[in-house]
Amino acid sequence: MFEYKGTDKFDIGAGYGEYEYDFFTVNGNDDFWILINHYRNVYRRFGYIADKYETIKNNAGLSPVVQVKMNEHNANLCLSLLDEEFLVKKVSIRRMVVNEVMPDGIYNTHIFNFYYFALQSAKDYFESGLDYAKSDLHNAAIKCFSYSIKLSPSIAYSYFYRGLSYLLRKRYDKAIEDFTHAIRINPEDSDAFSLRGRAYKEAGDFDKANADLAKALEIDPDNKIAKEFLEEINRE
Repeated sequence: MFEYKGTDKFDIGAGYGEYEYDFFTVNGNDDFWILINHYRNVYRRFGYIADKYETIKNNAGLSPVVQVKMNEHNANLCLSLLDEEFLVKKVSIRRMVVNEVMPDGIYNTHIFNFYYFALQSAKDYFESGLDYAKSDLHNAAIKCFSYSIKLSPSIAYSYFYRGLSYLLRKRYDKAIEDFTHAIRINPEDSDAFSLRGRAYKEAGDFDKANADLAKALEIDPDNKIAKEFLEEINRE
């Protein structure tokens, strides 16, 4: 189990300013994720939902002050919250930065993204979903589109763009389901057919993929996306 080793606030240098850090010792990967999930659960109670994270391995640029402070606290992990940022409109995000020193002395930095949104109208949820998707935060986008659909289930574009986020998350069954909803509402949507064709292709159903892409080109012979996907299938 992880062990809390104290909290310290200090200037990390290089013009970044002062931040507060919590220090811990963890014993292995299981302890690491128990700690991270603890913070996830705390944030969830305040309406923040975890999205993707990235790891910077062998972070040679880690502040020397942080390294000294970790040593002073006899900790192999420290955690800090960056200030909240507003991407566009009502879309906000906080980042949790976790620095971990490995047994071989190498420092890895993990950056976790947490998003937040307040209750909105169906239109606002849809627009927030687009903003999150443009920022590659597709879990947040999916949640926004889902609320938009719940409030106004007859808007084809909410299904379409949620399907696109599912597709980019490689959840092909969900993407196919949403593109199908979009097509039921708007049977002349060439893009929905082309992207459902893509989802079928990625799921390994080439017959349905070909049928959808052919339908997309029947509706719009100039659909470049459908043409590109067909060329990919033909090459394979």
